Formats: sequence, structure tokens, C-alpha cells
Amino acid sequence: MSKAWRKSSNGPDWTDIRVMMKELMVLHQCAAYLEIFPGSTREGPQLRIVATFVSNTPGSDLKACEEAVSSEWPNNRGLAFEGEVYGLLMRADSELTRKWWKNETYELP
Repeated sequence: MSKAWRKSSNGPDWTDIRVMMKELMVLHQCAAYLEIFPGSTREGPQLRIVATFVSNTPGSDLKACEEAVSSEWPNNRGLAFEGEVYGLLMRADSELTRKWWKNETYELP
């Protein structure tokens, strides 16, 4: 039995999430972790999504540090689960850039 490709969608899927995590690891020189926890609120069951990034480059100018962003799903944004995870990674990229690279200066060759 051969495997078939899933139909294309207009939103991010798990392949996009994996690629984004890998690119964040390379760009920010860190390890990336995605955790999904069950939870509940007064409105009903929810999932808590946490993306954690830990700098792990020996000899880097960056201090060893950890940064995490989190979200809950479902929420009032109405995104699919994959869209919520991808948006969380985009928010993490912004936070990492702002906090880890704020003192970095770039010079053109």
C-alpha cells in the first residue's frame, strides 16, 4: 500500500512547523522544544502550547539562556491548531531577536 500526499491547504502544516523550528535553531544558534500540555478552563478543555529555546553554542558570544513563549488553543483567534503553533514560533522569533540579539551590530563586508 503506497502512501499518498495530503491535500494542500492554505495554512501551515506540520512540515512547515518542523522547517520553521529548524530554521530558528540555525538562525538563533539554539535548541528548540515544542511542548503540548492538556488543560482546561471554565470554557472547557484547552491545550497549552509552549515553545522553548535554549542557547547551546559553546564559544558563542551569547550567554547560555532560555526563552519561552506560550499560547492556549482553542482561543478567540479562531486558527487551526497548526496555525496557532506556527504563529507561536513566529512570535518566538521576534522575542529571540529582540532579547538575544539586541546588542549585536552588523557590518557590511
